[in-house]
Amino acid sequence: MIIAPPAHILTSFSFSRAYVFSLDSLGTNHPKALSRIATYLKHEATTKRQIPSPSPPITRKLQVPVQPNYSDCGLYLLHLTQVFLSNPGELIRRAGLAGGKIKGEELRRLWEDGRVGGMREEMRERILRESEVWMEMKKEKEAAAAAAAAAEKERGGEEQKEKEDGDGD
Repeated sequence: MIIAPPAHILTSFSFSRAYVFSLDSLGTNHPKALSRIATYLKHEATTKRQIPSPSPPITRKLQVPVQPNYSDCGLYLLHLTQVFLSNPGELIRRAGLAGGKIKGEELRRLWEDGRVGGMREEMRERILRESEVWMEMKKEKEAAAAAAAAAEKERGGEEQKEKEDGDGD
């Protein structure tokens, strides 16, 4: 689900109400989820923003490509959200508010569906790169902490020696 505040990402539209978009790559509808989110947002507007009678958000299911299996849900969620946020106006116009059905190849092209296949490997490689950076930072932090502890211990030893030297006078 994507909750779209009118002024922030939908600059090509002049909406006065929020929209809640469902992007389900398994092709199912979620009327209860959309209804509950709409109710929640209306409640938030009333209680947190002190809007006395807010209009409920408009809920829409956007047409998205159907994934070929039951194991790529997370990849499709990330991909569809990324594509949506890169061009929300066009996607809302063509895949949501126009009302017409977009067929096969055109729908896959609109949502850049061909990019999903390589996402798992790209994410794996990125996680491994980020992990290496994190491990290096962790080593540097541990080395700095060890050096600080050694310096503190050395200062403590010097202070003790000065105390002993001063006591012997």
